[in-house]
Amino acid sequence: MITFLPAELTVPAVQFPANAGVVEAMQQALWNMSDLIPDNSLVGRILHVLVGCTG
Repeated sequence: MITFLPAELTVPAVQFPANAGVVEAMQQALWNMSDLIPDNSLVGRILHVLVGCTG
């Protein structure tokens, strides 16, 4: 769990300015995992909670 804490703090710090349009870099996803791990699956929900991962 200690390993996930920095990721939990970093994701919102980058995501909020990106959603507001302040940061234009990183607007496109590097890869799309939604075919492998759907957002509405149990694993997808756990990844979203732990590290902010969205498909």
